Amino acid sequence: MTHKAMKKQNSSYQLFLLLSALVGFLMAIALYYLLETLNHKTISPFVQKNDQVQASQTIPNSGLISSFAPAVHQASPSIVNIFTQKQAGIPKDLIPETIVHTNNNLGSGVIISSDGHIITNNHVIEDAKDIQILLKDGRYLKANLIGQDLETDIALLKVSATQLPAIQFANDETLQVGDIALAIGNPFGLDHTVTFGIVSALNRSRFKLNRFDNFIQTDAAINPGNSGGALVNIKGEMIGLNTMSISNSIGSQGISFAIPSSLVREVMSQLITYGKVQRGWIGIEARQLSPLMIQQLKHLNNQSNNALLIMKVLKNGPSDKAGIHAGDVITHLNNIIISSEQAAVQVITHLRPGDTILLEGIRYNQRIQFTVTVKEHPKK
Repeated sequence: MTHKAMKKQNSSYQLFLLLSALVGFLMAIALYYLLETLNHKTISPFVQKNDQVQASQTIPNSGLISSFAPAVHQASPSIVNIFTQKQAGIPKDLIPETIVHTNNNLGSGVIISSDGHIITNNHVIEDAKDIQILLKDGRYLKANLIGQDLETDIALLKVSATQLPAIQFANDETLQVGDIALAIGNPFGLDHTVTFGIVSALNRSRFKLNRFDNFIQTDAAINPGNSGGALVNIKGEMIGLNTMSISNSIGSQGISFAIPSSLVREVMSQLITYGKVQRGWIGIEARQLSPLMIQQLKHLNNQSNNALLIMKVLKNGPSDKAGIHAGDVITHLNNIIISSEQAAVQVITHLRPGDTILLEGIRYNQRIQFTVTVKEHPKK
Protein backbone atom coordinates (compact mmCIF):
# COMPACT_ATOMS: atom_id res chain seq x y z
CA MET A 1 0.00 0.00 0.00
CA THR A 2 1.42 3.41 -0.97
CA HIS A 3 1.99 6.18 1.56
CA LYS A 4 -0.77 8.23 -0.07
CA ALA A 5 -3.32 5.40 0.32
CA MET A 6 -2.38 4.84 3.97
CA LYS A 7 -2.82 8.56 4.71
CA LYS A 8 -6.28 8.53 3.11
CA GLN A 9 -7.30 5.47 5.15
CA ASN A 10 -6.17 7.13 8.42
CA SER A 11 -8.18 10.25 7.61
CA SER A 12 -11.33 8.18 7.03
CA TYR A 13 -10.80 6.33 10.32
CA GLN A 14 -10.35 9.59 12.25
CA LEU A 15 -13.52 11.00 10.68
CA PHE A 16 -15.41 7.86 11.71
CA LEU A 17 -14.17 8.22 15.31
CA LEU A 18 -15.18 11.89 15.38
CA LEU A 19 -18.69 11.16 14.08
CA SER A 20 -19.08 8.29 16.58
CA ALA A 21 -18.09 10.55 19.46
CA LEU A 22 -20.51 13.24 18.31
CA VAL A 23 -23.38 10.76 18.03
CA GLY A 24 -22.61 9.38 21.51
CA PHE A 25 -22.56 12.91 22.95
CA LEU A 26 -25.94 13.76 21.43
CA MET A 27 -27.45 10.51 22.69
CA ALA A 28 -26.19 11.24 26.20
CA ILE A 29 -27.81 14.69 26.14
CA ALA A 30 -31.10 13.20 24.90
CA LEU A 31 -31.04 10.52 27.63
CA TYR A 32 -30.37 13.15 30.31
CA TYR A 33 -33.39 15.25 29.30
CA LEU A 34 -35.57 12.13 29.05
CA LEU A 35 -34.70 11.12 32.62
CA GLU A 36 -35.34 14.66 33.83
CA THR A 37 -38.79 14.59 32.22
CA LEU A 38 -39.66 11.23 33.81
CA ASN A 39 -38.55 12.43 37.24
CA HIS A 40 -40.55 15.65 36.98
CA LYS A 41 -43.95 15.60 38.81
CA THR A 42 -46.88 16.87 36.82
CA ILE A 43 -49.35 18.60 39.12
CA SER A 44 -53.05 19.15 38.48
CA PRO A 45 -54.23 22.77 38.43
CA PHE A 46 -56.31 22.68 41.63
CA VAL A 47 -54.07 24.74 43.92
CA GLN A 48 -54.61 26.49 47.21
CA LYS A 49 -52.82 29.81 47.05
CA ASN A 50 -51.87 29.89 50.72
CA ASP A 51 -50.20 26.48 50.94
CA GLN A 52 -49.50 25.67 47.29
CA VAL A 53 -51.58 22.51 47.74
CA GLN A 54 -52.84 20.58 44.75
CA ALA A 55 -55.97 18.46 44.53
CA SER A 56 -54.09 15.47 43.12
CA GLN A 57 -50.73 14.45 41.76
CA THR A 58 -50.47 12.52 38.52
CA ILE A 59 -47.92 10.34 36.79
CA PRO A 60 -46.53 12.28 33.79
CA ASN A 61 -48.07 11.55 30.40
CA SER A 62 -50.42 8.93 31.88
CA GLY A 63 -53.22 10.81 33.65
CA LEU A 64 -52.93 8.31 36.53
CA ILE A 65 -53.07 9.73 40.07
CA SER A 66 -49.90 9.05 42.06
CA SER A 67 -50.91 10.65 45.39
CA PHE A 68 -53.98 11.81 47.29
CA ALA A 69 -51.92 13.82 49.75
CA PRO A 70 -53.20 17.21 48.48
CA ALA A 71 -56.83 16.11 48.95
CA VAL A 72 -56.06 14.88 52.47
CA HIS A 73 -54.19 18.11 53.24
CA GLN A 74 -57.25 20.04 52.11
CA ALA A 75 -59.83 18.12 54.17
CA SER A 76 -57.93 16.85 57.20
CA PRO A 77 -57.89 20.11 59.25
CA SER A 78 -61.71 20.05 59.19
CA ILE A 79 -61.87 16.64 60.90
CA VAL A 80 -62.00 16.60 64.71
CA ASN A 81 -61.85 14.03 67.49
CA ILE A 82 -64.93 13.82 69.67
CA PHE A 83 -64.63 12.60 73.27
CA THR A 84 -67.81 11.98 75.23
CA GLN A 85 -68.72 10.81 78.70
CA LYS A 86 -71.98 8.96 79.08
CA GLN A 87 -73.73 7.88 82.25
CA ALA A 88 -73.40 4.13 82.68
CA GLY A 89 -76.61 2.13 82.62
CA ILE A 90 -76.72 1.41 86.36
CA PRO A 91 -79.85 2.16 88.42
CA LYS A 92 -79.18 5.08 90.74
CA ASP A 93 -80.74 3.29 93.72
CA LEU A 94 -78.11 0.54 93.49
CA ILE A 95 -75.03 2.76 93.87
CA PRO A 96 -73.97 5.41 96.39
CA GLU A 97 -74.63 8.97 95.22
CA THR A 98 -70.96 9.82 95.68
CA ILE A 99 -69.87 7.28 93.03
CA VAL A 100 -70.00 8.41 89.41
CA HIS A 101 -70.08 5.70 86.74
CA THR A 102 -69.33 6.90 83.23
CA ASN A 103 -68.41 5.40 79.88
CA ASN A 104 -65.87 7.21 77.72
CA ASN A 105 -66.47 7.11 73.98
CA LEU A 106 -64.56 8.20 70.91
CA GLY A 107 -65.83 9.42 67.57
CA SER A 108 -65.22 11.88 64.77
CA GLY A 109 -66.78 15.12 63.59
CA VAL A 110 -66.53 17.58 60.70
CA ILE A 111 -66.23 21.37 60.97
CA ILE A 112 -68.90 22.83 58.68
CA SER A 113 -68.59 26.54 59.50
CA SER A 114 -65.69 28.77 60.46
CA ASP A 115 -67.61 30.01 63.52
CA GLY A 116 -67.68 26.62 65.23
CA HIS A 117 -70.49 24.40 63.92
CA ILE A 118 -69.54 20.72 63.83
CA ILE A 119 -71.56 17.86 62.36
CA THR A 120 -71.34 14.24 63.53
CA ASN A 121 -73.45 11.12 63.92
CA ASN A 122 -76.09 11.23 66.62
CA HIS A 123 -74.99 7.85 67.96
CA VAL A 124 -71.56 9.33 68.68
CA ILE A 125 -72.91 11.87 71.19
CA GLU A 126 -76.25 10.34 72.18
CA ASP A 127 -76.91 10.58 75.95
CA ALA A 128 -73.52 12.25 76.49
CA LYS A 129 -73.24 14.45 79.57
CA ASP A 130 -69.96 16.01 78.43
CA ILE A 131 -68.60 16.52 74.88
CA GLN A 132 -65.02 17.58 74.18
CA ILE A 133 -63.58 18.39 70.76
CA LEU A 134 -59.91 17.98 69.81
CA LEU A 135 -58.89 20.08 66.83
CA LYS A 136 -56.02 19.09 64.57
CA ASP A 137 -53.97 22.02 65.92
CA GLY A 138 -54.10 20.43 69.36
CA ARG A 139 -56.76 22.61 71.02
CA TYR A 140 -59.41 21.04 73.25
CA LEU A 141 -62.80 22.76 73.18
CA LYS A 142 -66.03 22.06 75.01
CA ALA A 143 -68.94 21.46 72.62
CA ASN A 144 -72.63 22.17 73.11
CA LEU A 145 -75.37 20.17 71.44
CA ILE A 146 -77.45 22.38 69.11
CA GLY A 147 -79.79 19.76 67.72
CA GLN A 148 -80.29 16.09 66.85
CA ASP A 149 -82.07 14.29 64.04
CA LEU A 150 -82.72 10.70 65.05
CA GLU A 151 -84.20 9.89 61.65
CA THR A 152 -80.90 10.41 59.83
CA ASP A 153 -78.49 9.83 62.76
CA ILE A 154 -77.09 13.37 62.47
CA ALA A 155 -76.24 15.73 65.32
CA LEU A 156 -75.04 19.35 65.27
CA LEU A 157 -72.52 20.67 67.82
CA LYS A 158 -71.15 24.17 68.47
CA VAL A 159 -67.82 25.26 69.96
CA SER A 160 -66.76 28.77 70.96
CA ALA A 161 -64.13 29.48 68.33
CA THR A 162 -63.71 31.43 65.12
CA GLN A 163 -61.72 31.13 61.90
CA LEU A 164 -61.92 27.35 61.97
CA PRO A 165 -61.13 25.39 58.78
CA ALA A 166 -64.59 24.46 57.46
CA ILE A 167 -64.94 21.53 55.06
CA GLN A 168 -65.92 22.20 51.45
CA PHE A 169 -69.02 20.32 50.28
CA ALA A 170 -69.13 18.51 46.95
CA ASN A 171 -72.16 18.29 44.70
CA ASP A 172 -73.14 14.68 45.34
CA GLU A 173 -75.64 14.76 42.47
CA THR A 174 -72.69 14.25 40.13
CA LEU A 175 -71.32 11.36 42.21
CA GLN A 176 -70.95 8.10 40.29
CA VAL A 177 -70.25 4.50 41.18
CA GLY A 178 -66.52 4.01 40.71
CA ASP A 179 -65.50 7.49 41.89
CA ILE A 180 -62.60 7.59 44.33
CA ALA A 181 -63.51 8.02 48.00
CA LEU A 182 -61.27 8.78 51.00
CA ALA A 183 -62.56 8.25 54.55
CA ILE A 184 -60.94 10.49 57.18
CA GLY A 185 -61.58 10.01 60.87
CA ASN A 186 -60.28 8.75 64.19
CA PRO A 187 -60.70 4.95 64.30
CA PHE A 188 -59.73 3.48 67.67
CA GLY A 189 -58.49 6.95 68.68
CA LEU A 190 -55.90 7.06 65.87
CA ASP A 191 -56.55 10.64 64.84
CA HIS A 192 -56.82 11.69 61.21
CA THR A 193 -56.48 8.21 59.78
CA VAL A 194 -57.16 8.03 56.04
CA THR A 195 -58.52 4.99 54.23
CA PHE A 196 -58.96 4.64 50.49
CA GLY A 197 -61.66 3.14 48.31
CA ILE A 198 -64.27 3.88 45.70
CA VAL A 199 -67.98 4.60 45.64
CA SER A 200 -69.37 1.06 45.49
CA ALA A 201 -73.07 1.94 45.18
CA LEU A 202 -75.53 4.79 45.62
CA ASN A 203 -78.99 5.12 47.20
CA ARG A 204 -78.63 2.13 49.50
CA SER A 205 -81.78 1.91 51.58
CA ARG A 206 -82.64 -1.74 52.19
CA PHE A 207 -81.08 -1.78 55.68
CA LYS A 208 -83.93 0.37 57.08
CA LEU A 209 -81.66 1.78 59.79
CA ASN A 210 -83.84 4.85 59.85
CA ARG A 211 -86.91 6.12 58.02
CA PHE A 212 -84.96 8.11 55.47
CA ASP A 213 -81.83 6.03 54.85
CA ASN A 214 -80.20 6.79 51.51
CA PHE A 215 -76.58 5.79 51.86
CA ILE A 216 -73.44 5.98 49.78
CA GLN A 217 -71.77 2.57 49.88
CA THR A 218 -67.97 2.49 49.80
CA ASP A 219 -65.19 -0.02 50.33
CA ALA A 220 -63.08 2.58 52.16
CA ALA A 221 -62.70 1.13 55.67
CA ILE A 222 -64.89 2.77 58.33
CA ASN A 223 -63.88 1.37 61.70
CA PRO A 224 -65.08 2.14 65.26
CA GLY A 225 -64.26 5.81 65.89
CA ASN A 226 -64.66 6.73 62.21
CA SER A 227 -68.36 7.51 62.69
CA GLY A 228 -69.02 11.19 62.12
CA GLY A 229 -65.92 11.70 59.97
CA ALA A 230 -65.86 12.80 56.34
CA LEU A 231 -65.93 10.83 53.13
CA VAL A 232 -64.21 13.06 50.56
CA ASN A 233 -63.41 13.08 46.85
CA ILE A 234 -60.04 13.63 45.20
CA LYS A 235 -60.41 17.40 45.64
CA GLY A 236 -60.84 17.04 49.40
CA GLU A 237 -64.54 17.97 49.17
CA MET A 238 -67.03 16.20 51.42
CA ILE A 239 -69.32 13.77 49.62
CA GLY A 240 -70.69 12.03 52.71
CA LEU A 241 -70.71 11.64 56.50
CA ASN A 242 -69.19 8.30 57.54
CA THR A 243 -71.77 6.37 59.53
CA MET A 244 -71.26 2.61 59.74
CA SER A 245 -69.79 -0.54 58.23
CA ILE A 246 -70.62 -4.21 57.94
CA SER A 247 -67.94 -6.34 59.57
CA ASN A 248 -67.38 -9.37 61.74
CA SER A 249 -64.77 -10.56 64.21
CA ILE A 250 -62.45 -11.56 61.35
CA GLY A 251 -62.10 -8.04 59.94
CA SER A 252 -63.50 -5.53 57.49
CA GLN A 253 -65.85 -6.77 54.79
CA GLY A 254 -65.24 -3.78 52.54
CA ILE A 255 -68.83 -2.58 52.96
CA SER A 256 -69.22 0.80 54.60
CA PHE A 257 -71.86 3.52 54.43
CA ALA A 258 -71.98 7.31 54.48
CA ILE A 259 -74.84 9.83 54.52
CA PRO A 260 -74.80 11.91 51.28
CA SER A 261 -73.55 15.47 51.68
CA SER A 262 -76.76 16.94 50.24
CA LEU A 263 -78.78 15.35 53.04
CA VAL A 264 -76.18 16.44 55.60
CA ARG A 265 -76.47 20.05 54.39
CA GLU A 266 -80.27 19.98 54.46
CA VAL A 267 -80.36 18.60 58.02
CA MET A 268 -77.66 20.93 59.35
CA SER A 269 -79.43 23.96 57.84
CA GLN A 270 -82.65 23.13 59.65
CA LEU A 271 -80.85 22.32 62.91
CA ILE A 272 -79.06 25.69 62.79
CA THR A 273 -82.28 27.56 61.96
CA TYR A 274 -84.90 25.70 64.00
CA GLY A 275 -82.98 23.42 66.36
CA LYS A 276 -84.86 20.49 64.82
CA VAL A 277 -85.75 19.03 61.42
CA GLN A 278 -89.28 19.52 60.09
CA ARG A 279 -90.51 16.92 57.61
CA GLY A 280 -93.76 16.52 55.76
CA TRP A 281 -96.07 13.60 56.56
CA ILE A 282 -99.38 12.47 55.07
CA GLY A 283 -100.19 9.44 57.24
CA ILE A 284 -99.86 6.46 54.90
CA GLU A 285 -97.83 3.29 54.63
CA ALA A 286 -97.08 2.19 51.08
CA ARG A 287 -94.86 -0.16 49.15
CA GLN A 288 -93.64 -0.30 45.60
CA LEU A 289 -95.65 -2.50 43.29
CA SER A 290 -94.29 -5.71 41.79
CA PRO A 291 -93.37 -5.83 38.07
CA LEU A 292 -96.46 -7.98 37.36
CA MET A 293 -98.80 -5.42 38.89
CA ILE A 294 -96.96 -2.64 37.03
CA GLN A 295 -97.73 -4.43 33.77
CA GLN A 296 -101.39 -4.59 34.71
CA LEU A 297 -101.34 -0.85 35.34
CA LYS A 298 -99.82 -0.28 31.92
CA HIS A 299 -102.75 -2.19 30.44
CA LEU A 300 -104.87 0.60 31.95
CA ASN A 301 -102.85 3.14 29.92
CA ASN A 302 -100.74 4.18 32.88
CA GLN A 303 -97.41 5.64 31.74
CA SER A 304 -95.50 4.97 34.98
CA ASN A 305 -92.89 2.23 35.40
CA ASN A 306 -93.36 2.54 39.16
CA ALA A 307 -96.31 2.99 41.44
CA LEU A 308 -97.12 2.72 45.13
CA LEU A 309 -99.74 0.48 46.70
CA ILE A 310 -101.31 2.05 49.81
CA MET A 311 -101.04 -0.57 52.55
CA LYS A 312 -102.38 1.42 55.47
CA VAL A 313 -104.01 4.80 56.05
CA LEU A 314 -103.70 6.25 59.55
CA LYS A 315 -107.11 7.05 61.00
CA ASN A 316 -107.76 10.80 61.16
CA GLY A 317 -104.43 11.43 59.46
CA PRO A 318 -103.97 13.79 56.48
CA SER A 319 -104.60 11.13 53.82
CA ASP A 320 -107.59 9.69 55.68
CA LYS A 321 -109.18 13.12 55.83
CA ALA A 322 -108.52 13.58 52.10
CA GLY A 323 -110.36 10.33 51.26
CA ILE A 324 -107.49 7.96 50.41
CA HIS A 325 -108.11 4.25 51.15
CA ALA A 326 -105.92 1.24 51.69
CA GLY A 327 -105.60 -0.58 48.36
CA ASP A 328 -105.41 2.59 46.29
CA VAL A 329 -102.55 2.74 43.79
CA ILE A 330 -100.69 6.05 43.58
CA THR A 331 -98.90 6.84 40.32
CA HIS A 332 -98.26 10.61 40.50
CA LEU A 333 -97.26 13.17 43.14
CA ASN A 334 -97.90 16.79 42.18
CA ASN A 335 -98.33 15.74 38.52
CA ILE A 336 -94.92 14.02 38.51
CA ILE A 337 -94.67 10.28 37.79
CA ILE A 338 -93.38 8.33 40.78
CA SER A 339 -89.93 6.98 39.93
CA SER A 340 -89.44 4.88 43.09
CA GLU A 341 -90.66 4.42 46.64
CA GLN A 342 -87.59 6.23 47.91
CA ALA A 343 -88.17 9.19 45.58
CA ALA A 344 -91.78 9.46 46.77
CA VAL A 345 -90.66 9.53 50.40
CA GLN A 346 -88.20 12.31 49.60
CA VAL A 347 -90.86 14.39 47.84
CA ILE A 348 -93.25 14.15 50.79
CA THR A 349 -90.69 14.68 53.56
CA HIS A 350 -89.28 17.77 51.85
CA LEU A 351 -92.65 19.46 52.20
CA ARG A 352 -93.44 21.68 55.17
CA PRO A 353 -96.44 21.48 57.50
CA GLY A 354 -99.37 23.30 55.88
CA ASP A 355 -98.25 22.57 52.31
CA THR A 356 -100.56 20.60 50.04
CA ILE A 357 -99.72 17.75 47.70
CA LEU A 358 -101.75 16.27 44.84
CA LEU A 359 -101.92 12.46 44.73
CA GLU A 360 -103.15 10.74 41.58
CA GLY A 361 -103.71 7.06 40.99
CA ILE A 362 -106.15 4.21 40.40
CA ARG A 363 -109.00 2.69 42.45
CA TYR A 364 -111.03 -0.16 41.00
CA ASN A 365 -109.83 0.61 37.46
CA GLN A 366 -110.87 4.25 37.81
CA ARG A 367 -108.56 7.26 37.88
CA ILE A 368 -108.57 9.12 41.22
CA GLN A 369 -106.91 12.22 42.62
CA PHE A 370 -106.80 13.78 46.07
CA THR A 371 -105.32 16.95 47.55
CA VAL A 372 -103.70 16.24 50.93
CA THR A 373 -102.68 18.85 53.50
CA VAL A 374 -99.26 17.98 54.88
CA LYS A 375 -98.55 17.75 58.60
CA GLU A 376 -95.24 17.55 60.47
CA HIS A 377 -93.76 14.08 60.64
CA PRO A 378 -94.37 12.63 64.11
CA LYS A 379 -91.41 11.58 66.20
CA LYS A 380 -90.62 7.93 66.74
